[in-house]
Amino acid sequence: MVDSRTSFHATHDWKHFHDCVQGDFGHVHLVNDKPYKIIGMGKVFVKQQNENQWVLKAIRHVLDLKKNIISTKQLGGEGCIKPGGSLKEP
Repeated sequence: MVDSRTSFHATHDWKHFHDCVQGDFGHVHLVNDKPYKIIGMGKVFVKQQNENQWVLKAIRHVLDLKKNIISTKQLGGEGCIKPGGSLKEP
């Protein structure tokens, strides 16, 4: 899920990670304002339909998430947002 309200990328699924570090990275509060523990951080490769691949950095590993989250704010900070707000290839 691509979300403009979140400030970082996150996933619940360990198999997506490359170069991940496990540890206590604090908590994240979701819509229900319940704290969810961040248990790791690393890189995730996202394959595009056109066979290109993105490397998303500083992905949080949050076990209790129901969906993977891609933050448009973090993409913008990484140079992946074109002026006007649309996604571009990094």
